[in-house]
Amino acid sequence: MTPLRLGTRASALAVAQSSQVAESLRARGVRVELVTMTTPGDLDRAPLAGRAAEGIFVSSVREALLEGSIDVAVHSFKDVPTGRVEGLAFGAVPAREDPRDALLTRGPAIDALPTGARVGTCSIRRSAWVTRARPDVRVVPIRGSIDQRIARLIAGDFDAIVLAQAGLNRLGCPVPARQVVPVLDLVPPPAQGALAVECRSGDAATMAMLAAIDDARTMAAATVERAVLQAIDPTDGTALGAVAVVSRGRLYLLADLACPDGSGRVVVRVSEWVGASGIDEHRLVGIGRSVAALLARRHGTRQLRLAS
Repeated sequence: MTPLRLGTRASALAVAQSSQVAESLRARGVRVELVTMTTPGDLDRAPLAGRAAEGIFVSSVREALLEGSIDVAVHSFKDVPTGRVEGLAFGAVPAREDPRDALLTRGPAIDALPTGARVGTCSIRRSAWVTRARPDVRVVPIRGSIDQRIARLIAGDFDAIVLAQAGLNRLGCPVPARQVVPVLDLVPPPAQGALAVECRSGDAATMAMLAAIDDARTMAAATVERAVLQAIDPTDGTALGAVAVVSRGRLYLLADLACPDGSGRVVVRVSEWVGASGIDEHRLVGIGRSVAALLARRHGTRQLRLAS
């Protein structure tokens, strides 16, 4: 049997999460071979400032999938642009890891950081939270792998850094003191903690194979969160968060929008019955777009517009 070629970024975290997908498939009798590659996002050390939406972490892997040099691609779902790519389809979204963010420090939580403390992050959303919670500290850009960022924290380059809890869990990194931030304080970005397993849309055999590792509730949550992101034009640098849970046929969605300095924050919470089975994608997208419109209207920022 020819092995399924599973493409992934070469970073430690990407390989770790792709290996989890591979093991899930192997447990179902599928032979899997990991194929690692480098993306533009791995080479560019400039601050992200929302550029993950441009696909800098997924472009090379997607090209390999379209060319046929791999059969399946695994992405961090939050890095995947919301627009569809002709010829590709999501075959599975496995059960989600913890979507929250974590503040890593060399001792105190954010409330106990000294005035002028250096907090490392390249995320506008996380920067807005830090500034809102502690306007007297300094937000400093930081790039690199999780291991590299933690090493810089331990070396004293920063007093604290903010990372995704999912990445820490998947890598099992030893870390200094950790404050997992409640979602009401720092709403995660759309699809954080979820993985997208992508294949060619015409590959029916692979689609059927991947269906065995799909988690319908995670797929539904990611769909509605990404619909919020797709509806709001992010080019003005607004800080957007959206996280959803589907439980017993009901969708719970929390979304927020703020200025980059943390001011003008608007929070929207909705609860909708979506059915115990056969959750409709169009319904989920409609809910997401309605929440995005409500956020935009309440935020009142002139530069903000609903994407077409």
